[in-house]
Amino acid sequence: MTFTTKKIFIIIVLILVLSVSCSSEKVKDLSDLNGKMIGILQNNKADLLDIEAIYKDFDNLNEAVEALKTRQIDALLHEQTTLNKINRENKKLRMLESVDILSNYAFAVRLDNILLKNVIDKTFELLASSGIMDDIEKRWLSFEPQTQIMPEFDLNSGNRVLRFGTSANNEPFSFIDKDGNIVGIDIELAHHIAQALDMNLEIINMRYAALVPAIQGIRVDIIGAGIVISEELEKRVIFSKPYFEGQVGVLVRK
Repeated sequence: MTFTTKKIFIIIVLILVLSVSCSSEKVKDLSDLNGKMIGILQNNKADLLDIEAIYKDFDNLNEAVEALKTRQIDALLHEQTTLNKINRENKKLRMLESVDILSNYAFAVRLDNILLKNVIDKTFELLASSGIMDDIEKRWLSFEPQTQIMPEFDLNSGNRVLRFGTSANNEPFSFIDKDGNIVGIDIELAHHIAQALDMNLEIINMRYAALVPAIQGIRVDIIGAGIVISEELEKRVIFSKPYFEGQVGVLVRK
């Protein structure tokens, strides 16, 4: 083998290694993911599956989906309703069946801000008892642009501002609509909380991984972007009561 031929052979091998970094075997059920790589959003740690898998953090849901399509990961773990929408738009992906796991979504505040946590909890309770919370879920879980319209809120335009940190790439919780506005379940809930506090609301969009550091560094007052309650995060923030119980889904390639 000549020197040039060796170089070409090495390049081909490297390309194959890089392009097929994950297993090409078809995933039929959860047990097939033992030892495989599963993508999750940062802060949403997945000690939920009773399998020995490798978890890879992503800062953006779109990046995680792209990683699945390009075989950088073997599966994507996320809220089932959101994954169903992604599945409908990507014919080469499919949902695993028989994943019977629930997760609780909540807002978070600093460890020393129990008063704000209590206001959030009270607001969520009132929204639930009045039926407004059901309306909010129907509006955003439809995934239909004609129904995903933010209601109008009469907020105090004075100096008191509630700073809400979010990561607007996680539909239906927080995302950017066709007009460039940040909308979603979490954004509508944030407006209700600001209204309860008689404050104006500032939505601060950032990368998902920056949310917890932002709350700890007092850059924002509340964070919410489809954040799942976990023991790990409870050491760093105070969670509100859950506002949404979601079914966990697992998305894989066909």
